[in-house]
Amino acid sequence: MAGSRLQGYSLLRTAANITFNLIFSAVAGQRLYDLGSGLNMYRTDVFSDGFHLKFADDLTFNYYLLLGSCQRNLTQRFFPLAWREDDQISNAKLFRQGRRMLAMLYQRALSPTAFLLGEHRAVARAAYPSTVIERWNKGPVQGNASAAL
Repeated sequence: MAGSRLQGYSLLRTAANITFNLIFSAVAGQRLYDLGSGLNMYRTDVFSDGFHLKFADDLTFNYYLLLGSCQRNLTQRFFPLAWREDDQISNAKLFRQGRRMLAMLYQRALSPTAFLLGEHRAVARAAYPSTVIERWNKGPVQGNASAAL
């Protein structure tokens, strides 16, 4: 995105990021600038129906979330970031990740509705138990993340 700065990224990785941003944008029908940062803010009520709970719970979660948000016509805004990478993963892993992303895009392009409703986790879970230690101005609370979302 204009105004963003990357430090420590190889030319190959930078080109791949730009290419995937463009491909994802075309499939999603919205301009997407950053697929994997995971620096997202949402109103919590967006998740009240649990549409996100079947998205892969690994490094691809944010890709699923962005595609799902586009599918649901949620407003998404991006802003320029300064990002530094000191410990890049190997290009072999990047190629494997790239193939996985292309397969995900193929599924989404083939049937957007099935993609949104489909199970994408390696291990399906009925819930994601958690303990809320403290809520802002409400004190300690016990809860379940899947119920809270």
